[in-house]
Parts: sequence; structure tokens; C-alpha cells
Amino acid sequence: MRKILAVSAMALGISGVGMAVAHAESYFGGNYATVDACVADGSKGSWTTPDGRQIDGGDGWQYSCDPQADGTFNLTLFR
Repeated sequence: MRKILAVSAMALGISGVGMAVAHAESYFGGNYATVDACVADGSKGSWTTPDGRQIDGGDGWQYSCDPQADGTFNLTLFR
């Protein structure tokens, strides 16, 4: 009985994580030659999306600088 409950709890937890990811918002913020340039733009706390929307860190937006295979870094804005 405990195994059934444990498996059920894990299954619900996994499906809950999948739902959270599916509803996440993100924008591509640009491509940078260095991580320092990416962090400089990302850390300013306020951005304009490609479609002209103003977003900022106070609304829960965060950024990441993700390395690419060609040695550049992509700025991604997400919440």
C-alpha cells in the first residue's frame, strides 16, 4: 500500500512540474560575444521584448546567459 502511495505521489509531482514548465513565459533577449556583455544587459532589470512589451525584474522576470556551441552567449528572459 505504501508503494502505491509513493508511486502515485511521484507521478503527480512529475506531472505538476511538466505543467509549470508548459506555462512559463520566456523571450530571447539577444546574442552576445562574451558572458560579461550578456550579464551587463541581463542585470539591468528592465527590458523591452521583441514585440515592444516592457518587462522588469519587479514582476518576477529573471535572466540567464546560456553558452552556445559557437562560443557566444544567448540572453534569455523568463518567469
